[in-house]
Amino acid sequence: MTPFQHCVTHFLQNCHPERSEGSAVGVQNRPVRTARNVLAIAFVLCGWLVSSIAACAADSSDHRFQWSSDKFAAQCSFEYEDYLKAGKRSFTDLNYSDKWNPIKAEKLKKCQNCYRFAELAEVGKFRIVRLSMDSESGDWLHETHYCFEESGKLRALQSVFNCAWGWSYVRVFSLENGNLKLLASKWQELESGKEISQPDNADDMKDHWNDIPLFKAFADMPFARLVTN
Repeated sequence: MTPFQHCVTHFLQNCHPERSEGSAVGVQNRPVRTARNVLAIAFVLCGWLVSSIAACAADSSDHRFQWSSDKFAAQCSFEYEDYLKAGKRSFTDLNYSDKWNPIKAEKLKKCQNCYRFAELAEVGKFRIVRLSMDSESGDWLHETHYCFEESGKLRALQSVFNCAWGWSYVRVFSLENGNLKLLASKWQELESGKEISQPDNADDMKDHWNDIPLFKAFADMPFARLVTN
C-alpha cells in the first residue's frame, strides 16, 4: 500500500458516515451521499498532504529545513540566502530517462513529468547543485544539495527526504577521505518541521531515504557535459 492509499484508508477507517444523525426525510440515502462526500474529502486532504512534500529547502518562505540549510552552507563558507538569490540553470531527464537536457525555469515549474531535475548555481567560488527526485505516485520527494569546490571536488551534502506519511528525514554530510561523514540529522514532522522520533513506518521507506546519490566530483553529475562554463 502506498502512503497515499494508506492516508485515504486511515481517514476512512476513522470516519463513520453511517452514524450521521438527521431527520427522517431522506435519511435512508444520507449515508451513501455522506460516504461519497467523506471519500472526496479524504482524497482532497491526502492530496494536499502529498503536495506539501514538494515544499523544499530551496524555497525562502519555507523554514522547516533552515537549520540544515545553514549547516550545509557553513561547510562551504557561504550564506544560504546568497544561494537562494543566485541565478540558476536547470536540467532534467524527465521520468528518469537518463537523457538530460537543459530546461528553462518557467517551463520546469509547469512540467508535469519532470520527476527528476537539477538546478545549478554559482555562489562565490562554489558550485551548488540541487538534485530533486520525485516518485511518480507522489509518495515521496528526495532533494539533495551538493557543494562543489572550485576544483570540482565535493565538500558537503544536504539530504531532505519528505514522505507522504507526514514526516521528513533531514541530514547534512561532509566528505572526508572519499566517504560521507554525517554531521547532523533529524526526523521532522512534514508540515510543521517539528523534530520527532524516528517514525514507526520509516523503515518501509528506507530503500528510498537511504539511497543518496553520491557524486564526489562535479564532472560526475549526469548533466555536467551540458555545462560549458
